[in-house]
Amino acid sequence: MMWKHLMSGTAVMMLVGCTAIPTPLSQQDNAMTAAALKQGATEGQEPVTGAIDLYEAMARALKYNLDHRVAMMEFDLARRDYDLSKWDMLPQMVANGGYYGRNNDAGASSLSLLSGRQSLEPSTSTERDVFNADLTASWNILDFGLSKIRAEQLGDESLIYQERRRKAIIQLMEDVHRAYWRALSAQRLGNRLAALEADVQKSFDDSRRLYQG
Repeated sequence: MMWKHLMSGTAVMMLVGCTAIPTPLSQQDNAMTAAALKQGATEGQEPVTGAIDLYEAMARALKYNLDHRVAMMEFDLARRDYDLSKWDMLPQMVANGGYYGRNNDAGASSLSLLSGRQSLEPSTSTERDVFNADLTASWNILDFGLSKIRAEQLGDESLIYQERRRKAIIQLMEDVHRAYWRALSAQRLGNRLAALEADVQKSFDDSRRLYQG
């Protein structure tokens, strides 16, 4: 009975030890993580020291835009996975090495079958320190086929991410182009409106003076 209780307790402890309970992040942890990510995203950006033309705006967007940076990292990661998958198609190499040593010689002697006396002096045929090594290469046609299919899939995925990156760049350039000309038009229109407002105010003042005079 005691053995059964011991086994039951051991099983319960093993189940408890193998159970992983996820711990949700608190709001403070999420806020700290978001602040760190925001600081890292804007860190190292070149400050704006003057007027920005259209080409500089496009260059800054390509360099600092988060969507483009994410698309670029996804493409780089997919390309790296594709490059690594090519190694799976190569034969597998296994290297082994060993060492055997003793503090005395492994000696042996022989006896005569006719007289039963020792016929030779004790001798040895091995060294005290023995090193051995071997290199084995194995290649499986099934593993090669699966690795080739997997490499082709990863190659297609890298092309998909490359196309996503290209579309992200095109969309980003369109957004920058549209926003730049809107801002420039608003700036020019604002200057004209300010000048027009000054002219209207001057005309109003002149008319009021003429009316009062």
